[in-house]
Amino acid sequence: MRNRNALRACALAGIVAAAAPAHAARAAPDGACAGFYGAGFELVAGKVVKPWTAPPKPARGVAAADPGFGTCVVRVTDHAADGMPGFARNDYSRRQAFNADSTRQLVYADGGRWHLYDADHRHLGALPGPAGDAEPQWHPSDPGVLHYLPNRGVGMRVLRLDVVTGATVAVGELGGRLRARWPGAHAAWTGSEGSPSADGRYWCFMVDSAGSGGLGLATWDLATDTVTGLLDLDGQRPDHVSMSPSGQHCVASNPRGQVVAHSRDFASRRQVAAVGTHSDIGLDAGGDDVYVSIDFQSGGGDVFMVNLRTGVRAALFPTYLDGTYTSVHFSAKSFDRPGWFVMSAYGEATVSPPYRQQWLHRRVTVVQMAPDPEVYSLAETRARAAGYWSQPHASVNRDLTKVAWTSNWGADTDTDVDVYLVQIPAEAVGGPPPPPARVVAGFAAAASGLAVSFADASSGAPTAWRWDFGDGNTSTARNRDYAYAAGGTYAVCLTATNADSGDVACRSVAVAP
Repeated sequence: MRNRNALRACALAGIVAAAAPAHAARAAPDGACAGFYGAGFELVAGKVVKPWTAPPKPARGVAAADPGFGTCVVRVTDHAADGMPGFARNDYSRRQAFNADSTRQLVYADGGRWHLYDADHRHLGALPGPAGDAEPQWHPSDPGVLHYLPNRGVGMRVLRLDVVTGATVAVGELGGRLRARWPGAHAAWTGSEGSPSADGRYWCFMVDSAGSGGLGLATWDLATDTVTGLLDLDGQRPDHVSMSPSGQHCVASNPRGQVVAHSRDFASRRQVAAVGTHSDIGLDAGGDDVYVSIDFQSGGGDVFMVNLRTGVRAALFPTYLDGTYTSVHFSAKSFDRPGWFVMSAYGEATVSPPYRQQWLHRRVTVVQMAPDPEVYSLAETRARAAGYWSQPHASVNRDLTKVAWTSNWGADTDTDVDVYLVQIPAEAVGGPPPPPARVVAGFAAAASGLAVSFADASSGAPTAWRWDFGDGNTSTARNRDYAYAAGGTYAVCLTATNADSGDVACRSVAVAP
C-alpha cells in the first residue's frame, strides 16, 4: 500500500517557539478580555438603532468597551508593526478564523501570506506552506492542525499542516483520480469561499481546466481518502462550492444565479435559491443543514434561510428599511452552538436622501435561525466602504464566543485595515452552553490484501485515539494504514477519548494475501 503520510520538513518562521500545547476549549473570555465582564452582563437585544460612535483607533491587544453595546473589543493586528505593510485582514466570513479551541487565529496579509496569532493577540509569524487562495481549514478537534490546498487548487492535493511542529503531509492526492474522469483537470478547489463538513471529513470541490473552465464537481472523504461522487458540469462552472455541515450536501452557487444542493453522491439535487449572495451554511437547533443568504430581488431585501433537508424557506427580516439598503455577509460556523449565525453589514446607502441609519448598518449582529428571530448586537464594525479589502467579513468561532472582522476604523482606505475581535461570555447568546457531546467510537476499515486503511469515524470530538490491531500491535494515530504479517480474521478495537468522555468500538477485520 502506498504511504500517504510521508512528512516533509518545513521552516516555521518563529511559530514553533511561540506555539503552545493544545488547550481545552475556553468558555470564559481570555486574552485582553479576561475579567472584562461583570456578573449579570447581557447583550443588547432587538433591532435597536444606536448612533455610530467614533472612538480613537485602539492600540493592539488592549481591551476596549464598545461604546454602544458594552462588549469587549480588541484590535488583534497592527499590520505595519507586524511586518505586513499592505494590510492584515480577516479573510472571509465563510472561513473559520479560529482553531478548535479558539487559542489560534488566522489572518490574511497583503502579498498572500497567512499569519498566526494566539489568544493573547501575539503575532506568531507567517505559516509555512499556505499561500494565496490556499483555503486553510482548521481541524475540528485538534487545535494544532489545519488543512489547506495549493494556491487556487492547482495540483489537486489536500495538505495537512501541524502548526506546532511544522510537519506537512499530503492527505489527498486527487489528481490521478480526477484526470481519469476529466483528462484536462488542472485544479480542485472551492472557489476560495467554501468549507468542508463540520467534522472536517467530507469536502466538495469544483474541478477546473488550466484555463479555469469548469469541468465537474467532486466530493471526497478525507477519513478514507475516497472520492465519493463526480458530476459533469457541462460548462456551468459555479462561482463557488461548499460542503454542508452534515456532509450530506455539496452546495454549488452558479454565476447565472441558481444555488443547488446536491447529495454527496450527486444522485439527487434540490434548488435552494434563484440567486445566491454572500451566503453561508450552518446547523439549526435541530441539527439540520440551513442555507442563509439575502434576497436582493425580494421587495424587502429579505434575509432568509432554507432547510436543505426539507427545502422549506423562511424569511427572517427585511434589510430595505426607510429607503436604505446595505450589503451583508453571513458566518454560520458556530457548530457547537447550533441555531445561530453572525451577520456583518457594510456599504449602506439610500435611494431617497437623506440617509437614515438603520439597526443593522455597520454592525456585527448575532441572529437566531428562526422566523421572527432573536437578534443581539455585538459591536460596530467601524468599517467604511472603500473597496473589497475594507469589507468586514465577520467570522465566528465554533462556540459563538469570538467574532473577528476587518476594519479601516472609518478611514477612506481598503489597505490600511486591521483585524478586530469581539469576545462575549459563553452564556450571552442562548443561555449556558450545552454539555460536551459524549464520545461515541467508530471506525471504517478498507482492506486490500494484507493491508488495511483504518479511519476514525468517531463522533463527539475525540482528541486522542488508541488502536489495537488484534495481532499485538497498537497505534495512537487518528487514522492508520496498517499491514498484517499473515492472513486471517483479527479483532480490531479503537478507543477514542477526550477530556470529558471515552468509548471503545471493536469489529472483526478479515485479510488475505
